[in-house]
Amino acid sequence: MNCTACKNLVILGATGSVGRNGCRVAADSPERFHVRALVGNHDAQTLLGLAKQLHAGAALCCAVPEEKAQALELMGDPQVDLVLCAIAGLPALPFVLRALEHGKTVALASKEVLVAGGAFVQECARRGKGRIVPVDSEHSAVFQCLEGRNPDSVRKIHLTASGGALRDFPVEKMDHATVEEVLRHPNWSMGRKITVDSATMINKVLELAEAHHLFQFGMEKLGAVMHRESLVHALVEFTDGGTMALMADSDMRQPIAYALNYPEEGRVAYAALDFSRTMTLHFAPPDLKRYPALKLAPWVVEGKKGSGALLNAANDIAVELFLQKKIAFGAICAIVEEVISQVNFPEAENWEDLREIDRNGRAKALEIGQHFISQGL
Repeated sequence: MNCTACKNLVILGATGSVGRNGCRVAADSPERFHVRALVGNHDAQTLLGLAKQLHAGAALCCAVPEEKAQALELMGDPQVDLVLCAIAGLPALPFVLRALEHGKTVALASKEVLVAGGAFVQECARRGKGRIVPVDSEHSAVFQCLEGRNPDSVRKIHLTASGGALRDFPVEKMDHATVEEVLRHPNWSMGRKITVDSATMINKVLELAEAHHLFQFGMEKLGAVMHRESLVHALVEFTDGGTMALMADSDMRQPIAYALNYPEEGRVAYAALDFSRTMTLHFAPPDLKRYPALKLAPWVVEGKKGSGALLNAANDIAVELFLQKKIAFGAICAIVEEVISQVNFPEAENWEDLREIDRNGRAKALEIGQHFISQGL
């Protein structure tokens, strides 16, 4: 294939939902992207199949230590221009740090990278002259709305929230919602973990922390608004009284394509809306009785370095216990709150500090979780 003008692309987390959509975007524009490598974790057969379809230069499975080392080495390869990071959780951080240190553009879908290591990530980007372009639909929308605008003209950023599967559930029964009920997201087809996070709205806490690090605004300029239709992905309110919104259908290929093509425009249309049909848009402030986790946002955004790593670790464990049907839905937020109130940690100064906070948070969450299990909570 003659692809001299292509961007050489590595897709991390290629077998997950975002990674597969990234593969589709790359396949739709072969004149723009040459897939240098696909990187996955466990599903080696699927990974090899995707690599064959995309004529990828390599397929690397991080479950094999040697291949994980090769994948990390690729982040500094001068022949790599662009990295789509869709690895779930904190394991994505070393890849992102290395890519940014070597001046790569990182299309970032792994929100935990900025939630846990925001200051370190941004410092790496500045030092290595790398660049982050967000892939999360909400942050991509804000990024696009802010393009060419003076940050001083921003009054407030509003991240939209669907409310998850329990948005119409009786509040008094939410604590005992079943796994099956929680996983029935009304708008999106996502992984189990993020679907639970959508129901608790801890995903919005993490996204507010991510927005803080991406756009350098404090909590006074960040908020969440309920929007049932998931057609408006974010709103940016300006000091002149105007509000800009980005609308698109619920198709992750749109923000992925925007990030991979940036700063150019993509040539394949995704998520176009059909204005020949009637559409109704609803917006409302979030109900903190239904979504108490939202109260944790200031603690994460305004807390010391490492706050995001601790909350993320505690939530990971609590959600897993719920998905295993060992604790009630209402125990998720309760466990997270207990962990962040009980674990004292020094200000994180480096990657090792973050790993230690993550380990301590997981250990404490398991300990508290066992208490909830023994009490039948």
